Amino acid sequence: MPKKPKQAEEVKTPRMAVYAITRRRNGKDIFTYCGSGYCNSDGSLNLVLKRPPYSGELHVRSHKDEEACWKALPRGRYQVFEMPGEQEEGDLKWKEVGVAFGNEKDQSLNVILHLIPENCRVNVRLPKEAE
Repeated sequence: MPKKPKQAEEVKTPRMAVYAITRRRNGKDIFTYCGSGYCNSDGSLNLVLKRPPYSGELHVRSHKDEEACWKALPRGRYQVFEMPGEQEEGDLKWKEVGVAFGNEKDQSLNVILHLIPENCRVNVRLPKEAE
């Protein structure tokens, strides 16, 4: 009989799609798939990008056939951090690289990056004072 997967393994399943947004003058924005979103047990989200977005704007939503694994708060504002890569001198470096806003209607998330993360991995979470 196969073993049941551990909780930590279940959390690592990609449950969301990440799209880079290209704004156009005619109002018809272009959404280009660029990565996956993973829900964490602590209520945060990890976004892993296949390539850095040109504009710094991202749209994150659940896959069409899946129920949202992460509930965006209405008018919620979230912090976006670059996830640390290799340990440098024993310290993990978490750098704030942007903000995100939830959309209650479709449970999506709009992410605005002020800095493009070097390792294309970011963590989205509620600010400390809101937790």
